[in-house]
Amino acid sequence: MIRRATLIVVLAAALATGMGAGAASADQPPLAGQEFFLTMTCTGLGDVIVVNQALAPHPGLRVVGATTVIVPREENGRANGECTFTGGGPALDEIEPFEEPFLTIPVLIVPPGA
Repeated sequence: MIRRATLIVVLAAALATGMGAGAASADQPPLAGQEFFLTMTCTGLGDVIVVNQALAPHPGLRVVGATTVIVPREENGRANGECTFTGGGPALDEIEPFEEPFLTIPVLIVPPGA
């Protein structure tokens, strides 16, 4: 099972909008610069796997196998759905379910061609 503290650091980095992108390497989380995969259940999409690079300069999470992008939104930002994180891992074959889905966020789901 992925340690919750490490996962929270990775999630925070994945959801950041570039803040910390210029942080010193000593301050970066263990997976900084590496892809990290998350499983999510999203309004209108169902269960999906998304990928992002830790500390990426953009907030979009790419849906694996599709051109759909999921953008985490602030509470008052434009959103057209919600996603709940259900698992994660550093590679597709290393995704492990979380003991309990613990984070649901408002998102903007950007379909292909939008």
